Amino acid sequence: MLQRFLSAALLGGVALFVWNAVSWVALPLHNSSLKSFQDEDTVAAVLKEHSSNKHGMYVFPSEAGEAASQKKMAEGSPFALVIYHPGGISMGKEMLTAFAIDILAAGLITIIVAMAGCRSYRRRVIMVTMICFAAGLLCNASNWIWWHFTTGFTVLELLDRLVGGVLMGMAIAKFTQPARETAPPQPVVS
Repeated sequence: MLQRFLSAALLGGVALFVWNAVSWVALPLHNSSLKSFQDEDTVAAVLKEHSSNKHGMYVFPSEAGEAASQKKMAEGSPFALVIYHPGGISMGKEMLTAFAIDILAAGLITIIVAMAGCRSYRRRVIMVTMICFAAGLLCNASNWIWWHFTTGFTVLELLDRLVGGVLMGMAIAKFTQPARETAPPQPVVS
């Protein structure tokens, strides 16, 4: 039982990780949803000078109180959300962290699927897909509404959750098949 659980979690996590890598690196899906600044060197210098050069999420306008920010935006001030990391990032570390999180998520979803006891492989795949899509909807729709993530980026993220959910579901469903129930012995009548 433990071996099947670990296999489901590992293969489900690998399936999701591979899809995310293909989606972000090999396919040009996300390129159109991310924009670049015209003069990156100037923007980098401004961020460094005005961010205390500390890693964090910065929002503009950021005046204390929502009323002041609303007033600035009503007057035509732009809105910006910037994730700033002064030293750059190491893709190797991020990829290892993502891989670990994908396996952890697959493990949690494996527990849910096993508890549900769906007998059909197809239903188990659909269940995992729905869990992944629902999680993506909760996170990405919230960012779309409140932080104004673009519609294109949000739709692509939901597509990633849908395809990743199907692939993860196919791996998890293979190892979460409930044990066959045996019929109780029938009394022998002579």
